[in-house]
Amino acid sequence: MEKEQNHTAGIQEQEQNPGTEKPEITTENIGQLIAEELEKVVGLDETVLAQYAAFLENMKAQETETLLATLKKDLDEKLLPFLELMVQQGSSKIAEAGIGVMGKIQSFKAAQFLAEINESHPDKTLRKAARKSLYKLKSAGIEVEMTHKPLLGEIKHQRYKSLISPIDGTGTQLIMLTQEMLAGDLHLLQVVASDEQGIVECSSRRGLTKKMFAKLPETFARQTGAKSAMFVEADYDYAMTLISEAEAITEVIPEEYTDNKELFELEQAQSVENPVFKMLDVENLKDQPYFLRTSADLFQNDVFLSWHLPVNETAEYAQELLDQQDSVLELSPQFQQQRKEDVYLKVIESSITEEFLKRLQRRLQIMAYIFMTNENEENAKKALAAAVTLPETPSERLKDHAFLRQLLLISLEATQYVLEEGYDPGELKREDYIVTRGEEGKIIVEFVQE
Repeated sequence: MEKEQNHTAGIQEQEQNPGTEKPEITTENIGQLIAEELEKVVGLDETVLAQYAAFLENMKAQETETLLATLKKDLDEKLLPFLELMVQQGSSKIAEAGIGVMGKIQSFKAAQFLAEINESHPDKTLRKAARKSLYKLKSAGIEVEMTHKPLLGEIKHQRYKSLISPIDGTGTQLIMLTQEMLAGDLHLLQVVASDEQGIVECSSRRGLTKKMFAKLPETFARQTGAKSAMFVEADYDYAMTLISEAEAITEVIPEEYTDNKELFELEQAQSVENPVFKMLDVENLKDQPYFLRTSADLFQNDVFLSWHLPVNETAEYAQELLDQQDSVLELSPQFQQQRKEDVYLKVIESSITEEFLKRLQRRLQIMAYIFMTNENEENAKKALAAAVTLPETPSERLKDHAFLRQLLLISLEATQYVLEEGYDPGELKREDYIVTRGEEGKIIVEFVQE
């Protein structure tokens, strides 16, 4: 107790008499001098601490190790500012010693400081030492992701997770990126991206918790009345790629997007390939006709019903099919089917352009990734098989491509329904109606009431 009182009195005397001459630094008193400076409540003198750190260069390795062990035992987290200076200003030997001690201080500040060394320090030896110390802290339950202010620089945010929605018949999907902020909350960026128009909408908000983010798919499904929003957690780089691709074809970039582009690292985004090509063997799929043949079954999923051709583009051909049904002529089933096939060819010639096929292929590939990520490998293979065989199918055989053929059938059935309900398809836009299935599974159209 007397020793502690004398130590405290010494500190108080120096604070009251700042002009007091500093004692000479020796191997015997360096530990006490460092401790006295670090015990200050406020006003740490970094210049003095830097002198103490430099003095360690003259000490033997064993002496330095013993000194730091004693200081760590007495000061624990209070020792961090001194260890920081050892890394910043000391030689590689001294810096490595400081990093080693940091791994023994169970502190979030220590973990984040070490994480920054591991990420950006130019010295390979020190990065390796930082990883060792980080492992020790992780084993003790200290997670680097915890948001406490780091000592070296300031890590303002870091990537958290991304979500993507299915892509609809207009080539539009919702993409979400999140950054974990210093305070522990999430900053969310929502981008509505279209492969025809680019970035349609963009919004952002802070204050989201990880728990709230985890419930977003469920929340969206409830708000939209969907059975399942089918959002999936996507590869972050791939989600950024989808946004960048949309930005590239956008005529007027939303201000909200421009304001958040740097924060969400979109300025440095590097384009990556759809991850589904690493998950599935394309050549193997081509050798299994089953998946292409059954790709028409994908239309049992509601999202694919929106992939129909607009009713105002197929009205003429749907009417032709209706006229054939109403014909009083008795035609053989074979001839009737041939007339239908002729109609399908006309639709392909008028609406199925090279650009349309490219977009259809890309959308199928995106859906294959979503299915695969959602642990639906069967549908993923069907979607990818349909996608990769499209460009290899001769134009005269497109009507026999299982997926595309089903798309044509549903498009014509929807338009026939509209005609039979007495509407003029030429006056209907996509947003005026929804293609769905009735109770008996037949294609019907629901009209949107304004």
